[in-house]
Amino acid sequence: MQHEADTGAWARLRAAALAQPAPRRMSAPRAPAIPATAPGHLPAPPRRAGVRERGPAWLAVIPVLALAAACNTPSVLLDPRTEQVHIGPDVFHVLVDGDTAIIANFSTGTNLMLRVEEGARDAAEQVSGCRVTTMVKNEAINRWQARLRCP
Repeated sequence: MQHEADTGAWARLRAAALAQPAPRRMSAPRAPAIPATAPGHLPAPPRRAGVRERGPAWLAVIPVLALAAACNTPSVLLDPRTEQVHIGPDVFHVLVDGDTAIIANFSTGTNLMLRVEEGARDAAEQVSGCRVTTMVKNEAINRWQARLRCP
């Protein structure tokens, strides 16, 4: 008899448990639907808040290449063979090496480029004692490389 009573108690507990709503399962939030795009194209990834856009990684190589190129060229100011020449209001630093001369000037301004270029030619001829046949200017700075023709 006791066995039947226990069975009835379990049956009542089971019936009470089934009458209560089932506990909700925890699930991850659903991802938003991906908009339809043209075949073969993927939508852009979402941007993260607070993250700055960066350029391509290869742009970091440019300063290194510029520094390496600068190290390969002879420094007019650091070479002990460099001579200073004053022509008019301008100061030129001239380094003569064989049949070439490197001339540097630190004047600025757009209207005095012709005067400075003529002064660079005169400075190279004065220091070397030779005639300048050709001059090539570095566009970024007032620096020229001159070919010399010595007698």
